[in-house]
Amino acid sequence: LEWERKRRSAMIPQIRQLFLDLDDDGSGELDLDELKRAPPQLMQLVCAVVGTNDMEWVFNTVDYDNSGFLSIDEFCEGVLDISQQHNVEETRAVKLAQETRRRAEALVTRLEGVHQNVAAADAATGRLSAQSTQQQDRDSAKARLACVEETLERVASRCDCLEQAVVSLPQQIVSVLQHRNLASA
Repeated sequence: LEWERKRRSAMIPQIRQLFLDLDDDGSGELDLDELKRAPPQLMQLVCAVVGTNDMEWVFNTVDYDNSGFLSIDEFCEGVLDISQQHNVEETRAVKLAQETRRRAEALVTRLEGVHQNVAAADAATGRLSAQSTQQQDRDSAKARLACVEETLERVASRCDCLEQAVVSLPQQIVSVLQHRNLASA
């Protein structure tokens, strides 16, 4: 295990340099076209490290978040995983679960902002209602506020469901992969 860690650490600078050599436009990201357009000597090096010349497969395998671009960390981790014949599918599933959780957390943050805006609108509506002398204006404002509150409750409920699903996703992925491994054994 210690030998493997040292071997992996020794490969990282070479793989980082390979990434920099492949990054034609200097954007700090690789796309599939850049990988496919690599000069023959770089293609040979990639093939030697990952054990295949199917660059599209390599790209899609290490593009954990399916963004269409590879960051330097994504590239290095993915190439090392492939080169060491780790369970790439499992690694990709975990990365996708992490990305899904990050996006769900961002959604919850955005919804908290919406909730604050609704609370401010509620306060403003209350002030307007207090100042209004016409019953019809107050009733209309209350009805709009009730609709906004109902919508917010539905969104919050969906966020709770999404958060629960995201939290359980890594365990579900591991279970599916274990079941698949048992079935194939």
